[in-house]
Amino acid sequence: MIRDIPQFRILAFGVATAAVLALAAGSTASRAPGLVGPSSELDPAAVVRTELEALAHNDEPWPDAGIEATWAFASPENRSATGPLPRFRRLFENPVYGPMVDHVAARVSEARRLGEAALVGVVLDGADGRRRGYLFRLSRADRDGCEACWMTDSVLPVPVPQDRDGTGPAI
Repeated sequence: MIRDIPQFRILAFGVATAAVLALAAGSTASRAPGLVGPSSELDPAAVVRTELEALAHNDEPWPDAGIEATWAFASPENRSATGPLPRFRRLFENPVYGPMVDHVAARVSEARRLGEAALVGVVLDGADGRRRGYLFRLSRADRDGCEACWMTDSVLPVPVPQDRDGTGPAI
C-alpha cells in the first residue's frame, strides 16, 4: 500500500547521500505490452507511485514486469547511461536498490518542483522489515510519442532514521 506524506522533509534527503542510480537504460521499445507507461497526465509524484506499485508486485503478471514498468519511466539520458534493459535489471540485484523489489509499503512525499525538474522523497518498508529512503529526481522529457512527460532521471538512496528495533522511520 502506498500512502502520501504531505510534510515529508525532502531537504533531509539532500544532505546525506550514498550514490545515484540512473533509473533507465537504452532500448527502442517503450514498454512491454500491458504495462503502464509515461503519460502527460501523470505528475511527478504519480510517476513515482506508479513505479513503486509495479516494483512492489514485480513478478505480476510475469517475472520482472515491475522492473520493466520502471524502465518505461526512465528518461532518455538515463536509458543511454545504464542500458540496455538486461543491465538495468541487474541494478535491482544490489543491496541498495534490491529492497525496492517486492517491498511491502511505501510512503511518497509531495513533489518539490525545481523548474522543469522535480524531487520526490520515498520511504519504503522492505520485505526484510527494514526501512529505506530514496530521493527520485524527475524531469520532463519527450520519448516514444509522449511529449513533456515526467520521467525518472535518477534515484538516490538516502538514510532514514530507524526506531530502536531498526524498523521504523522518524518522519
